[in-house]
Amino acid sequence: MDPMDQNSIKIESADVAAAKTAVATDVVLKAPDFKALPTNVSDFGFLRTNHQIYVDKTALIAELVQIVSPVFVSRPRRFGKSLLCSTLADLFAHGTENFKGLAIELLWNEPTYPVLKLSFTSTSVKADNSNLDSAMFNMVFRGLKKQLVQQFLKAAHIDLEEYKQISNGNAGDLLSSVLGDYYDQTQKQFVIIIDEYDSLINQVIINQSAFEERVTWFSQFFNILKDLYGNNCCRFLFITGITRYAHAGILSGFNTLEDITYNLDYCILFGYTEEELQQYFGSYIEYGAQLCEISPAEYLKLLRQEYDGYSFYDSLAATKVYNPCSILKSFAALKTFGKQPISERNTDKAKDNVFDRFWASTGALSTYFVNFFKRQLQNVQTADNATLNDLIWFMNSDLTQDFELSKDLFYDTRNPYTMFNGKAIVPEFKVAMIQTGYYTFQVGGKSEGEREFERHSPSPSANKPQNSSSGSKFWFTVPNQEVAKTLNKTFWPEIKSLVATALCDVFVRKGSDRRYLIDEMFAGDADAMMSTLNERFVILSEKDEVFADEDSLCRQLANTLRIIMDAYDKISEGGKAGSVSDISSIIDEKRSPKGWADLFVQGKHKNVIFELKLYRGKGYSCDTLLQRALKQISKQRYYDQHPLQDTVCYAVVFSQKTYRVERLAVFERFSNGTYTEVTKAAIPLSGN
Repeated sequence: MDPMDQNSIKIESADVAAAKTAVATDVVLKAPDFKALPTNVSDFGFLRTNHQIYVDKTALIAELVQIVSPVFVSRPRRFGKSLLCSTLADLFAHGTENFKGLAIELLWNEPTYPVLKLSFTSTSVKADNSNLDSAMFNMVFRGLKKQLVQQFLKAAHIDLEEYKQISNGNAGDLLSSVLGDYYDQTQKQFVIIIDEYDSLINQVIINQSAFEERVTWFSQFFNILKDLYGNNCCRFLFITGITRYAHAGILSGFNTLEDITYNLDYCILFGYTEEELQQYFGSYIEYGAQLCEISPAEYLKLLRQEYDGYSFYDSLAATKVYNPCSILKSFAALKTFGKQPISERNTDKAKDNVFDRFWASTGALSTYFVNFFKRQLQNVQTADNATLNDLIWFMNSDLTQDFELSKDLFYDTRNPYTMFNGKAIVPEFKVAMIQTGYYTFQVGGKSEGEREFERHSPSPSANKPQNSSSGSKFWFTVPNQEVAKTLNKTFWPEIKSLVATALCDVFVRKGSDRRYLIDEMFAGDADAMMSTLNERFVILSEKDEVFADEDSLCRQLANTLRIIMDAYDKISEGGKAGSVSDISSIIDEKRSPKGWADLFVQGKHKNVIFELKLYRGKGYSCDTLLQRALKQISKQRYYDQHPLQDTVCYAVVFSQKTYRVERLAVFERFSNGTYTEVTKAAIPLSGN
């Protein structure tokens, strides 16, 4: 911040006194003349010219521009990547002309450079890629035509129109020839800044051929940048994006790419720390507190709960940051909030407008994950067990719960589209969610007190400590309430709808109206039931958790049956297949007069009981466990809860070793008190 502006955003004592008087009466509280907020501003020169608040990150920028390798950084959308690109372009092109009063003014002593700044968000390419080459060529040509480059090219007597003709519409040839010749003639270097490089790729993730064609184009284009950098033509090469296509041959083409995404030195380069929030927006915090009739500390706590919590490094030394988009929009909303009489301001609706889900409303959900799932679900009919169980995971899970992820998996699949073959949906999804800002690092199981200490700890030192999490896993968590509400109210329902539709296609064999699992379950066919469970119900990719005990198995089977019911109901509503209205309820841990049945399916014409056992690789054998389950059903008389209905009784033995059903037996108890013989399914080859 400029020294001259440091007092301009503070509320004068007279204003504070007037504000307190106004709060005591039903009148409008006039907002002080605050310094302007840079809401929706990504142009550094515009921001400075119009005297808007700029949170000074230039000391970090001074360190950043000294990195000798090409630099890449990934951050969620609306976190300030474009503003940083504009700031870098302004610095290299004009020196410290627009940096008066900022930290870098005393740290920068370099000459000016021609700056080629390319933003792929401003380029339109047709979905079928029919104009891909021409659109990319025009983008590069427009970039070279800008004033940041033209004045340098003219000084070197380089006629851009001539190069346009000889490059024959090839963007890479145009870039390579112009920059290469400029350096050869002047021995002066270029600066290249690329913003949101992955934007065009993300647009077509649902179309495999278009996706691969764009990946190929970027791979070739980035190889040209690599050559220019290797030939010393570039002073600085900076690339931003949301996702990291590390294994798509794009960024991995750089031999010495410096990825600062999860670098401790730059974990606060984007977003606002709490210290910065109070330093630059102190007057807004005080004004908001007065409007809400609470203390500034209490108001800051509300902001922290809603918008703080992002950590871009797995260490207690990493300072957490606030979402800059949400903070700016929340403070902007105070002006409207303050214009209302106090009687209207004290409503929950009015306060919700100040603490709204601003990040989500600016397109944080967009079509990114919808397309992600549509592509993953394209081949769901032929998907393997692991994929289908991943889909069941989505239907059963609470997205706001913390989770762990293997460090190797996290770093190896930082590109969530490494495979894109319909497998490993859950880990790919989690990595993509981390990159896009829905989850953030949670440092190894810290207590709330430790997290509070970390939040207020001093800024990290220049040294980079090793990641502090124990073992080989990272823990991730939802950063704040804004994201949690977005997941629950907007994101998750839409994703579940997509998954449920896909499961409908799997669970119903079109043309036969066969109801997967439910038909076998009511029929009492032991071999068919065992085959079906092992064909489609291997339970979750996170098997250790589900096979931890019999209760977990019971809950998962109950949830799977409920999902199938929902799928059939959805199909039935569309007139595609018969209804499953013959099922009234599915209850895990159903109490009978003599005990608790693991799972009770109540139907209008017939009931089903499951008694589940878990083989742990030692102790009782699978055969012994099966006999114990059968005896338990008979002894406890689980079916007496509804003695006037026929009941199909299953004894099922799952194995912790094989993650499958190893034994299954069934008998039927009729309403007249008679029983069928116990039928056992054929013993699988594993034969424990």
